Amino acid sequence: MFTHLNAIHRKLIFRVFFSAVLLATVLGTVAFLYERSQLQGQIMEMAQIGIEVRRTEISRELAAMADASAMQSTKQDMGNLSHFLPHTELGRFAFATLSDTSQREVGYATDSSNADIQRFTEILAQLQPGRSPTHVELGSVFRIGKEHGMPFVLAIADDHEQTIGYIKGIFVPSPKTEADILRAGQRASLLAVLFVLITALIIYPVIRGLIVKLEMQATQLAYANFDTIKVLGSAVAKRDRDTDAHNYRVTVYSIRLAETVGLDETAIRSLIKGAFLHDVGKIAIRDSVLLKSGSLDQNEFAEMKSHVQQGLEILGNSEWLADAVQVVGCHHEKYDGSGYPNGLAGEAIPITARIFAVADVFDALTSRRPYRKAVTPGEAWEILHQGAGQHFDPALVTAFEPLVQSLFAAVNQQGTTLYQVLSEAARPYVINILKEQLGKSVDSVQKR
Repeated sequence: MFTHLNAIHRKLIFRVFFSAVLLATVLGTVAFLYERSQLQGQIMEMAQIGIEVRRTEISRELAAMADASAMQSTKQDMGNLSHFLPHTELGRFAFATLSDTSQREVGYATDSSNADIQRFTEILAQLQPGRSPTHVELGSVFRIGKEHGMPFVLAIADDHEQTIGYIKGIFVPSPKTEADILRAGQRASLLAVLFVLITALIIYPVIRGLIVKLEMQATQLAYANFDTIKVLGSAVAKRDRDTDAHNYRVTVYSIRLAETVGLDETAIRSLIKGAFLHDVGKIAIRDSVLLKSGSLDQNEFAEMKSHVQQGLEILGNSEWLADAVQVVGCHHEKYDGSGYPNGLAGEAIPITARIFAVADVFDALTSRRPYRKAVTPGEAWEILHQGAGQHFDPALVTAFEPLVQSLFAAVNQQGTTLYQVLSEAARPYVINILKEQLGKSVDSVQKR
């Protein structure tokens, strides 16, 4: 139980951490985009100031496009960029081109620190004009040495707000501007993390309390279901002139053999259910057949074999017992295919049923019956060994040999009840028998 609680505890911590990282990323991105939009507005404002300062010159330069002879002088008239667009603490314009509405270039200007005009031109060629003269279209940020460049395009409008040309340029944010944007993102991320952690500290004790209660209730329900299986198995055993001791022993043997061969926890839980209920179908067999002391005739034996199908039909009414059908339906199959009801052979027989067959026959051989004496554990294993490859899976018989003496001693230990031995063997699987359902419940609580 505590192991499972610790697993849930770790799961909650992981989800809180994941939520904090996700929210920090989202808010950090939002902060960056907000700062970027603010910078976009500043770039537009700076560019428009420069345009207004040189509106007459710009209009003349655009008009000169019609006169090819004036092109060279027009380019020269662009002058130094520092006189064309203002510089502020936000950054500087490293490069700019002036073009008409047909995207034909009038001229360009660049500052003295950047001479890679070809690269700038290629980057700006991919940038489409903005939607209106009041909109600055920004491109993807790229590196210029140790700095970052931000491509932009801005439409130029006349007094009637008609577009007469475009300015494309590279804006380089100042180190202070870049630091401010980074700090804004970091600040938003930190606030997001603090928000998630504070919220988690408030609601985590409530969630953990609910989980503890849910775990306790699930454990109680698991034991209640396990008790129901034991009662039903014991009722069948009583009707078959047996005691529930057979069910207890064969379940212990099955669990330990399954652990030895590395069967997973889910399969072992199914094996436990099937071991207790393997003969549940005998409830439907007539007393005259079930309790007959002599040999069964052909018709009576056919009826006795029908207990397998009867058992499957009984289990078919329970979703929780559905995984016991492998043992119930196949515990009379034999490794060589001579068993019933389907004549399955080899690994076509479910591993849980093959394990149970070894445990079932071993217990039958080492238990006293009215018509014969019990054999020793060693003698019982020799009989199993003789049946390996015919009745039993040879690998399982071999794996069972080292367990024979210790298991037989455990179930017959003085001062310890058989129920205690069974509880010790089955406890890890009974506690987690509703693990999947509990996990779903926990997920449901966390999503609320």
